[in-house]
Amino acid sequence: MTQFEDEVKALGLRMTARYLGRKGWKAEKNVLFDNWRCDFLNPQNGAKMSTLFHMGIGHNKKRPDMVDVLSCVIYDADVGGRTLQDILSESWYDDDKEAREVWRGCVSLRKRLIALVGEKEFEKLVSLNDYRLR
Repeated sequence: MTQFEDEVKALGLRMTARYLGRKGWKAEKNVLFDNWRCDFLNPQNGAKMSTLFHMGIGHNKKRPDMVDVLSCVIYDADVGGRTLQDILSESWYDDDKEAREVWRGCVSLRKRLIALVGEKEFEKLVSLNDYRLR
């Protein structure tokens, strides 16, 4: 186990995943993904959070693992801690409007994740996350 996996396990979070079907993703409509709604509960503080999660169809509707979901979510939430100007200057997107929309989503996700686990634990998870699906 990695330190990230150990830390996630120590949090005691619970996750349920509901399959939403197979469809194209916003940025890649021609590429199909299995789409999931993942609901998290922190039994220590009662906080809840939901997020959408997309997996390539090669996983054949296999239920996502909580560590994998959190790894991706934490990566996106960490982007939410950067400024919009940083995002625009790095030219992640050709369209500034789309970049703003994505950045706002990351900011929202960051707030919800911090509410779920706390700011100190969030920062620790960011530092341990290697964004490599296991």
